[in-house]
Amino acid sequence: MHKFLNPSITAWRALLAAALLCAFQVVVAAAPPVGEVTLTIGRAVIISSQGESALAVRGGKIQPGDRVETSEGGHVHIRFIDGALVSVRPTSRLVIEDYQYDPARPALSTVRFRLDQGVTRAISGEAAHAAKERFRLNTPLVAIGVLGTDFVVRTQVGQTLAAVNQGSIVLAPFGDGCSRSALGPCASPGSRYLSADMGHVFAEFRSQFAQLDIKPLPQLQAGAPQPTLLASARTDIEPSVAVPREGVKQDAAATAVTAALVQGALRKAISDDLSVSLPVTQPIVVTPPVVIAPPVVVAPVVVAPPVVVAPVAPPAVVAPIVVAPPVVAPPAVVVVPVVVTPPKVEVPSGPAQLAWGRWGPAGGNANDFSVSLAAARTEARQVTVGNDNYILYRIEPATGANIPNPAGPAFSFSLQQAYAQLATPSLVTPVNVTGGALSIDFAARQFVTSLNVNSVPTGAVQLAGSGYIRSDGIFVGTTAGQRIAGAMAVDTKSAGYFFEKFISGGLLSGITLWGR
Repeated sequence: MHKFLNPSITAWRALLAAALLCAFQVVVAAAPPVGEVTLTIGRAVIISSQGESALAVRGGKIQPGDRVETSEGGHVHIRFIDGALVSVRPTSRLVIEDYQYDPARPALSTVRFRLDQGVTRAISGEAAHAAKERFRLNTPLVAIGVLGTDFVVRTQVGQTLAAVNQGSIVLAPFGDGCSRSALGPCASPGSRYLSADMGHVFAEFRSQFAQLDIKPLPQLQAGAPQPTLLASARTDIEPSVAVPREGVKQDAAATAVTAALVQGALRKAISDDLSVSLPVTQPIVVTPPVVIAPPVVVAPVVVAPPVVVAPVAPPAVVAPIVVAPPVVAPPAVVVVPVVVTPPKVEVPSGPAQLAWGRWGPAGGNANDFSVSLAAARTEARQVTVGNDNYILYRIEPATGANIPNPAGPAFSFSLQQAYAQLATPSLVTPVNVTGGALSIDFAARQFVTSLNVNSVPTGAVQLAGSGYIRSDGIFVGTTAGQRIAGAMAVDTKSAGYFFEKFISGGLLSGITLWGR
């Protein structure tokens, strides 16, 4: 015999179940975020574990289970709570499967990423450093564990590629002792070790060969388009502006660079000194005072009296003629005025309006004037533009997002600091910046610039560009194979931009700061 439930009891149970479900949802929603979007370029979306989709915007929060998807031209930078940095390149899909970090117990951290397709760059934070055996990045083909590092991975159908900028990683194909659900590096027979100390090499796994190979980076043939290796499928040359952008134009010139464009960080740069044009200070010549010699004193001439022959009469006495000495003028005294230079009073100044922050560690060249992201980023400074190597931070206006329209003619800026480098498939080499010019007509919303660089491999190369400046001071200029993006300071006294120019020998890129 079936026992029928009392309708009141059934209703009570339904209400209890609904309340428990709501409470669970509140707990889930109240979970603290594990990361924050710091830069977006183009179109990208964040899809939560519940399937809710939202545009990726700067300041957006990242939760465990979120999936980051970028379209062509889309690019997302994420900073996690332990200081880790992740860049998701265009046409990519990265899933943050798990991210647990407690600064009081970092050794118990758990980090798990899944790169379904595309390119990502990861710079380890405290969680990966303290718990290397609990970090994992899976692709459809291989598992990647880290030993505290900066690495880049690209995966597509039937192939996974990886390169290490700093530190080392362990790669292993799934199966035979390597499980997708495990954490840390796989210690399986097919695993391979890849380190930055091994030189200019990369790891490749192809499904048809079913093994990992360590290969040398290919050489770039001048003038010939090369297949992209670890450079992403990104072929847009639009500038990296920190706002969502639609309709990004494509250009085949960007595909002419191979592994040298793996996030712009293939090995350490050669520590060549860059020639910096400085004004020549003329020495101060002090002319000694003219000393007037005293006049020559002429001694008085005394004429002796003639000899008198006495006659019979007493001789007459002739008085001697005495010649009076000339009047001697005292020597002229030349008084040299003493000029006392007042001491220079140093007026304390506030933080710089603009600061270039770099993604990775400091390079080997002292002329790279960028600082760490932590030093460039302050409560007042915010992201303006950036690429895979550098981000330009600026002190934002106190009120509103726009810069007041300055009156008068266009501003002419002089070059204050510059760093440029040439990236080839084998290394990254600093090049000389010999001068340049920048003019910003804020009223007409236009900028014009030129930059002269020189190196042994390339000879003299001139970067020339122009473009549009927005009301918030961010300016953009693109042509085939070249892009410029920067920002003017709120006080209009300084400006900065990064540039990228594809030439036959590789990618010429760098950062600048200007003042007036």
